[in-house]
Amino acid sequence: MQQVSCRVTSLFLGLVFAAITGIASAIAGEGPALQSIKVPRDIGAGYIEAGMVKLDAPAGKDGVVVYIVNDHPTMVSHPARIYIKPGHDWGRFPIRASQQAKSRLVKIGASTGDDGAVGKMRLRPVPAQSRSLMQRNVPIRHRIPQ
Repeated sequence: MQQVSCRVTSLFLGLVFAAITGIASAIAGEGPALQSIKVPRDIGAGYIEAGMVKLDAPAGKDGVVVYIVNDHPTMVSHPARIYIKPGHDWGRFPIRASQQAKSRLVKIGASTGDDGAVGKMRLRPVPAQSRSLMQRNVPIRHRIPQ
């Protein structure tokens, strides 16, 4: 009986805490919401492209921190967060594809904490013919002209 009472009490306190933090964030007006994220349609292995996030209103006097994640962190890297300066409503960030990237769809998500957006892009592997002979381990024989 005592365990049930303890669980009900902790559940009630958790609900009260969630309600208080929700009301506090609504009163504080956390700032602009994330409107969209734009990423390149496709990116080649080993290349760097730019992504962009857009807010629905300019950032307030403290600016806005946008958090960025993706579903293939071993193949695509980018900063974990970017800071949007006060008065601005957009920010850019670099997206780097690894050299060993395989062809697949990658989803990149951005969030300001309360809201979020997702962009999709396709990874393209480097074609074999675009690599140099040394990268393909092809022996090179030189002939002396006669």
